[in-house]
Amino acid sequence: MRWLDDGIASGIESLRSDLETAGTRLWRDFERAGLFSGSTEWVSAFIAAQIGAVPEGRTLAAGVVETILSRARETGGWGYRDDVPEDCDSTAWVLLAAAATGVEPPAVAVTRSIRFIVEHQQHNGGFATFRSEARRFLDAPDRAGWFEPEAAVTSAAVLALGSVGYQGTEHLKRANRYIRQNRRDDVWESHWWNGFAYPTYLALSALLGGGRRHHEHEIRAAGRAIRVRRSGTGSWANKEGLADNPFSTSFALRALLATDGAPAQDELVMDSLCYLGRLLSETGALPGSAELMVPGGLPGYNVVLRDNGRVTTACVMRALHEARKRLPESLRNRC
Repeated sequence: MRWLDDGIASGIESLRSDLETAGTRLWRDFERAGLFSGSTEWVSAFIAAQIGAVPEGRTLAAGVVETILSRARETGGWGYRDDVPEDCDSTAWVLLAAAATGVEPPAVAVTRSIRFIVEHQQHNGGFATFRSEARRFLDAPDRAGWFEPEAAVTSAAVLALGSVGYQGTEHLKRANRYIRQNRRDDVWESHWWNGFAYPTYLALSALLGGGRRHHEHEIRAAGRAIRVRRSGTGSWANKEGLADNPFSTSFALRALLATDGAPAQDELVMDSLCYLGRLLSETGALPGSAELMVPGGLPGYNVVLRDNGRVTTACVMRALHEARKRLPESLRNRC
């Protein structure tokens, strides 16, 4: 599918150009001039985990992973940036990025990271973003939800532990139980993110890792729910009544490909691909559409930050690649 190959290549090239312009060997995103300096460690691991599984992006992502690993902290964790406390989610994405790119962290670093992640599991099986030791570094308005179990963080933790062969069966069973019990209308939502598609994809991926036969009901129900929430063009919005966007569409599409058995020639899948293809710019970059909440980002207010396009571009490149793997030759010029 020529337009897919060209689109993925140009998207990866736009991310390479951004990285070279930054000059730090790490991406930065979710910054807002004069207010927020954005994320580096977490966002770089997140982007690398997306494009590390795409052949055109693997070398670029691997170099970024090596940079992140070189900045490892004694605790075994990484943070949103290097000047804030390390957290469970950022650390999980570093391990997932390493797995996606084939970069092997030192064994001692893996052991520390496993211990760090497991220490964030709460009594109900869910994983919190921060453990209690980080409280002294955070102002009071920032604390709500940061020390509570969260579905997307729990799912990322489960996937990360699985990527390094963690054998703590009881920990993983409790986490999967938490994930199953925290659905709403057959999909998942996140404290940190606007929209259902991203946390739902992560939750389904975590449950699939525990064996589909154990979670068949949840997986089938989520597939139906995702389809119901699509618009007439085969794309998805963060919430009902809002405009469709590429970030949510990329994860909804991946969820269907991974869990619903949707064949690549499915009309919904093709409509989604065409929607994403129409959004590709000449440079390969996509408009930012991932919306991340910063609790207490301003005194007395929660702030929603939209990415500057790097995160959205990486997620769409991964979705296009996952669909490309399934497309028959007869559909390669469909859009």
